[in-house]
Amino acid sequence: MGRNLSIVTRLILFATTLLLIPTLALGALSYFTAKGEVKDQMLQSASQSVYILNNAVTESLNNKTELAEMLANQLSADDMNENNAETARLLLSGITNSFEDISLSFAVTDQGRQVTLPQAVSSESYDLRTRDWYKEALQDTERTVITSPYENEISGEMIVTVAQALEGGGGVIGFDVNLDSLKKSALSVNIGEKGYAAIFDAERRIAVHPLLNTGNTVDESITNQIFESEQGHFTYEYEGSSKEMVFSTNPLTGWKIVGALDTAEFAEASQPILIITLSVIGLFAIIGSVYNYFNITSIVRPIRQLVAAAEKVSKGDLTATVNVQSSNETGRLGNAFNMMVTSLSSLISKANDTSNQLAASSQQLSSNSEAVTAISRQMTKSIDELSDGAVTQMKSAEETARAMEEIASGVQYIASKTTEAGSSAVGATAQAEAGTESIQKAIEQMAVISQSVEESSEIVKQLNGRSKEIDKIIEVITAISEQTNLLALNAAIEAARAGEHGKGFAVVAEEVRKLAEGSKTSAEQIAAIITGIQADTERMVITMNTGKIQAETGMEIMAATGEKFKKIYSAVNDVNVQIQEVSATSEQMSASAQEISASVEEVAGIASESAGATQAASSGAQEQLAAMEEIQQSVQYLSKAAQELKEEISRFKT
Repeated sequence: MGRNLSIVTRLILFATTLLLIPTLALGALSYFTAKGEVKDQMLQSASQSVYILNNAVTESLNNKTELAEMLANQLSADDMNENNAETARLLLSGITNSFEDISLSFAVTDQGRQVTLPQAVSSESYDLRTRDWYKEALQDTERTVITSPYENEISGEMIVTVAQALEGGGGVIGFDVNLDSLKKSALSVNIGEKGYAAIFDAERRIAVHPLLNTGNTVDESITNQIFESEQGHFTYEYEGSSKEMVFSTNPLTGWKIVGALDTAEFAEASQPILIITLSVIGLFAIIGSVYNYFNITSIVRPIRQLVAAAEKVSKGDLTATVNVQSSNETGRLGNAFNMMVTSLSSLISKANDTSNQLAASSQQLSSNSEAVTAISRQMTKSIDELSDGAVTQMKSAEETARAMEEIASGVQYIASKTTEAGSSAVGATAQAEAGTESIQKAIEQMAVISQSVEESSEIVKQLNGRSKEIDKIIEVITAISEQTNLLALNAAIEAARAGEHGKGFAVVAEEVRKLAEGSKTSAEQIAAIITGIQADTERMVITMNTGKIQAETGMEIMAATGEKFKKIYSAVNDVNVQIQEVSATSEQMSASAQEISASVEEVAGIASESAGATQAASSGAQEQLAAMEEIQQSVQYLSKAAQELKEEISRFKT
């Protein structure tokens, strides 16, 4: 079926295929590479969010453990008797007023004396010594106990108890920390568009979750993977949807900080890349097809004109010519065709004149032969023998001449077709060279894009580094405010011990504590803003890196395509040179065939001269008569051949 297609159709199909295959390969590679990069970057972003939440949990509870250790060192069981209970109340009051997330502060001795703030709880109604954390704190006096989240029996809130044994033993001091602030921190963490962050305690129960209640459990297949290692990520199915879980272990509590991400977001995030890739492929295909169509049509149009003119010539119309408007190979082929038609027309005209002269000469020769017949009968026998040999030689020469004419015609046909093939090869060479230039321009443009993306990425990285430096400064400010708060608390305690003389100092300490709390609040707000800026900056760096990788991948593929075009260009050049060599050889063969044909004609002339010499040398009337009769027959044959030649020549229009 492909042999019946026109040259235009075959060239367009070839050029379009050559354009679409690398373009589609480049588009597919770019899309799947970008999709993989998007997945990696989203998982990295989720891991970063989990890391930030993990630090927030550690920072929140670490402050409480340090506070419990400090209070335990300042308060002993002896300070809990009836006379010194006011000191314990003052310490606990300062803690309750300083930290909004502490719902209850307490100090209890093994004798059953206990102080609780902000509300007083008697040991008869609520004996703190029965709690597990009390027993754990006294068993290991060097360690601060942090319980798993549980429901407060009095307020019903989900809390965590932080407890530390008093200096010298004999009691425990601590406080209940509600999880509201921790839950707000978890809910503020963004895990993709539809994901969320959650916290599991060491007993594999939910501590913080945006969808499930605290204390609940989830499928063991999920928790087993979370608790089998310190950190990592895995894929799981939940309610018919594929999810990606990123988790990390809190070093202070042993809790698991997790981030759940819907895997459908990977494809959604890659959707714009797919649309852009398909659009670029479609645009390249349309532009390339239009360019190839007009370019190939301009190449084939002169060939079609040559075909039409050749068909006219084959029908005998030697007035057909080709309008040549270019100086390339097609133009030279058209000029050669016009010259060939002109030469052929001249040849036919000369042949027509020769045939007319031949007919007249044959008639004159016939009359002369009749006049001398009477005196030639004696030479009949000798002339017959010599004439037979001459006729045989002439026929052989004529057959050889006709065979050489057929060979010359075939060689000329081969040369013509070889010239046409050379023209097509030259056109293909020009197309390959144009494709190579287009690929080179695309590579240069991709290099410019890659450089721009790299410079933008470096600027964003510098901005991210500056924000991290600000974050460190804020941490220092926060630490200073906390230490100032503790110093103010110690000052208040000392003022309380000083009694009436320390009231003024207590007022100053309270003002210092308020200023410290304000500084801490402002620092936390600034830290939250800086954290958001860092997250945005990191996402921008991720996007820049993805674009840079795509640009570098595009440059590599375009460079490989350019090398293919160079190989095609070299191969077409080689074919063109070989075709030119074949064409030159064909022309040499045609010239040699014409020389051989001329030599055969000379042999025929020599044979004719030999027959004449034999007739002149013969004697006898009978021999002369026979020779003249043979000549008369030859003249009749020649006359008939001249008439047939005229009929054949009349087919041509000159």
